[in-house]
Amino acid sequence: MLLDSVKGRSESKVTLPSSPGQIHVCLFAGGRIAVTAFSSKKIQFCRVDGETLSLDRSIDVKIEGEGIAECDNGNLVVSCLNPPKVVMMTMDRRVIDEMDNKKAGKYLFSDPYFVATSVSGNIFVSNVCIKTIIQIGHRLHEYRRAARCRLK
Repeated sequence: MLLDSVKGRSESKVTLPSSPGQIHVCLFAGGRIAVTAFSSKKIQFCRVDGETLSLDRSIDVKIEGEGIAECDNGNLVVSCLNPPKVVMMTMDRRVIDEMDNKKAGKYLFSDPYFVATSVSGNIFVSNVCIKTIIQIGHRLHEYRRAARCRLK
């Protein structure tokens, strides 16, 4: 649903072809939106044109995506719960790289619900239950615990 925060009303609404379950949304440049659809293993794309929201396309993926963000190179970063990992993929679903507990060589992820990217290309992943944020380099190779957060 596209809301006008000044007028306080709904401007446009789109019905997704599959239920997104727990909704994670990422706004891209150029008025594009990506939505993870956890229960159906899909990423759905929408477009915003002025005051109109429309369904663009949907791609099937082999992961149960949670958080989603756009990298500086136009690729997607998606966090997954089962198994816990972060996957970098192209917009047409080709997996470029992934970081999981085995690749890291230690228990890095427990419940990576949310993901965000910085202008410098770093990727930040939340571990909600253990109250940490993991900072991963833009190629998913290096990492560090960025902060211990007191989440409520």
